[in-house]
Amino acid sequence: MSTRESARAKVARGATWLAAARFAVNGLGFLSSLILARVLVPADFGLVALAMSFLAITNSLTDLSLSAALISHPAPVSAHYDTAWSLGLCRGLLVAAAFAALGWIVAPLFGDPRLVDVMLVLSLTIILSGMSNPRAIMLTKDLIFWQQFMLQVSQKIVGFVISVVIALTYRSYWALILGALAGQFAGTILSYFVLPYRPRLRFSGFPELFSFSSWMSLSAVLNTFNWRLDHFLIGGYVGQADLGYYTMGDTIASLPTRETTTPLVSTMFPALSRLTHSPERLAYAYVRAQSLIVAIALPAGVGMALISEPLVRLVLGQKWAPSILVVQALGSVFALQSMAVLAQPVAMATNQTRLLFIRALQGFLIRVPLVLFGLWYAGFAGVIYSRCISGLIGIGQNMQIVKAACNLTFRAQIATSMRSVLSTAAMAVVVAIVNRYMAQGKETLELIFLIASMVLAGASSYAFTHCMLWLAQGRPEGPETEILSALSTLAWRIRRERRPLGWSSEQE
Repeated sequence: MSTRESARAKVARGATWLAAARFAVNGLGFLSSLILARVLVPADFGLVALAMSFLAITNSLTDLSLSAALISHPAPVSAHYDTAWSLGLCRGLLVAAAFAALGWIVAPLFGDPRLVDVMLVLSLTIILSGMSNPRAIMLTKDLIFWQQFMLQVSQKIVGFVISVVIALTYRSYWALILGALAGQFAGTILSYFVLPYRPRLRFSGFPELFSFSSWMSLSAVLNTFNWRLDHFLIGGYVGQADLGYYTMGDTIASLPTRETTTPLVSTMFPALSRLTHSPERLAYAYVRAQSLIVAIALPAGVGMALISEPLVRLVLGQKWAPSILVVQALGSVFALQSMAVLAQPVAMATNQTRLLFIRALQGFLIRVPLVLFGLWYAGFAGVIYSRCISGLIGIGQNMQIVKAACNLTFRAQIATSMRSVLSTAAMAVVVAIVNRYMAQGKETLELIFLIASMVLAGASSYAFTHCMLWLAQGRPEGPETEILSALSTLAWRIRRERRPLGWSSEQE
């Protein structure tokens, strides 16, 4: 097997492991959300979302992106690992103390004294995160991901069990907080079993690591403010119940695109880092990966938006109906954003992280005025529509990063996914027709039948249109060939496993 084929095989296996981990983790997360949504009230979710937003911003202000720096480093040694661990520990202690103290400041501002205790407990997750094993990231650098599967799934199971037990027993928002704390504790402990490491307190590797991570850290700060500003505005000026609707809708809207893109995106940074010496191979690898992501994520995201109304009424109940607009609007935007989702790993692989900072700064300057105007003009709905506009603008920003890093024009980037875009449009028309002419019942069985019919019609029309377009264009290389190749490999492995003892390759 050639080096190129070996790398592709590792990426494929890594993406498979990460996809399995994401499926298990978010399957548990979704199940947990369904249970908690039935037991708790939207205001409980709003309270926790508010505290989590403060946590995300506090973390981003001091995040050094050391994991990415270790992956990028050509040959990290013990000094680099010890430095990463030492910085993480010091940062965790200092930031945890600041975050806990922040609770006393923000609680009066939002008129909810519960924020003091909630943020005090959440500060423990910052300390635990800082104590995690920095060597575990090297499994990602070497494109080894099965240990991450075990780590992520085990961590999620612990958090799931704790959250559900507390919710069913006490019917309190503490189920969300203590579940997160238990999951982080389990993740920190298990990280040392995945790849043994004995930490030492030293900082000698800081200059090398920081030279890569500085732009990443600044980008993280701006991105976090971008992503959390709407939470503060809704929670502070509209109400915590509306913030609960908003966060639940956001979670459901992002679920299909996040779960289909994250596994491959996570493997692409270390994989693309190996191709930076050859711009042609880098661009080729990007096009292949990006077209495959769009072929899967675009119909998944648009499909979620199309079935959102019966789905929310079925799985969450009528009290969560305001979340439907969030899913419909943001689900479609998230799907379109998959067309340039690899911009970040490409910029990181080519060591052009400054482009990510510029993107974050531009996004901040665009999104903040839009969200403020949307809130002033149309309240809750205005924030949602403002996010849609800024999200669409972000697609162009990501494409600009890819153009600079891979020398691919906008037209070339769009052309790789055009069959998927046209097929998704056809799917949307078919699903809309099914939804229009089927009975709109409110009973559980009627909703299940409607959702199943819409999913079946959408999947069938998408696959058929994609296949016809591919054949009409002369079967060019693209996501279709990737999928057929994967299916062929899977069939060969199944045949091999079914061979009787003594079977030789000459008998094929």
